[in-house]
Amino acid sequence: MPNERVVNLDTGASCTITRCLEDFLQPPTPLPSTKIQGIGTGLVVTGVGSARYMLRADDGTLIEVNLPHVLYVLDCCIWLLCPRQLAYTTGHEGDGFFLTSSTNHLVCYGHTITVPYHAPTGLPILVTAPGISAITAFCQDTLKPSSTHPPKVSFHVEPPSSSRVNLTPAQCLKLILHDRCNHVNMGTLNSWIHKGHFPVDPAIACSPDPVCLACQFGKAKRRSHRSDVGSILQRYHIPGVGVSADQLEVSCLSRMMTTRGLPAKQRYRYCNLWVDHHTGYIFLTFHVSKVISEMMGSKKCFEDFAACYQVSIRSIMADNGAYASHQFQEAYVLANQELTYCAVGGHWQNGVAEQHIGIVTQTA
Repeated sequence: MPNERVVNLDTGASCTITRCLEDFLQPPTPLPSTKIQGIGTGLVVTGVGSARYMLRADDGTLIEVNLPHVLYVLDCCIWLLCPRQLAYTTGHEGDGFFLTSSTNHLVCYGHTITVPYHAPTGLPILVTAPGISAITAFCQDTLKPSSTHPPKVSFHVEPPSSSRVNLTPAQCLKLILHDRCNHVNMGTLNSWIHKGHFPVDPAIACSPDPVCLACQFGKAKRRSHRSDVGSILQRYHIPGVGVSADQLEVSCLSRMMTTRGLPAKQRYRYCNLWVDHHTGYIFLTFHVSKVISEMMGSKKCFEDFAACYQVSIRSIMADNGAYASHQFQEAYVLANQELTYCAVGGHWQNGVAEQHIGIVTQTA
């Protein structure tokens, strides 16, 4: 399935434009010396091909749409979907895009999709159904198939020896895929394997499911909330009043941006995540280490960014990791800010940030 996209339904467009190769069913046909005319005059068209999008109707129906003659424009700042091209491709009577004063409705194969106006821009914005192509691409890049028949596969990283006791090769492979897919439940993982989303033998989906030590530990330590059963997001109606913070470590090192000279030898391995409860805005900073000074620098970058929009950070919620250190707490006292963090058996105050880790990991 394709990844989630934020698409602008452009009623004045003559064709659909994408800025990502993952949208195409096959590699696009190159179009040398071709540029866009109109609003995006001057943008270079790299290629053209058939792209696939997954839309979710208001009734929950998942709709697959394959659009031909989609332009691949790397410098385009947003995905543009041409409603006329969509209706022409489906060929279904009554399909089209219908605008109203408050919301819009896209009809595709007879199913209605409500498309709201984006508040800052006033444009009709459609969010496609989330997919797993980023996960499968990551697994394909990190799995090295050998010349033998699957599931005999050689891996970059082997699971810990303690987790491979009495496991068959198929179960070892399934356990690695489970870990690299952000500990997705085994039922969903088996479905993805059976559909051929991974470069492994689909028959391993029928093998017994292994037990993940990390998931078992999480279930054993899970605690119910003692009070305050409402949503965290309902408490905050102003940007900056409530923010969740967390830190994550990536398994694939990322390169540092270089504008001149030789490429930097250092690699980013850590990321600090800040999520505003009211707006849902995600702010990321990348680091080569996870020392306190890096975290303090990330906090300052976030506060400076918020100050540009006249937003003052009042309260930050974090877990009981490095954010609970004495140096970090002292910084909040000096800034007259409130810092809350969870201990064992307490509330998960930074649950909002925890929920976004999977999204950030898939789109990074």
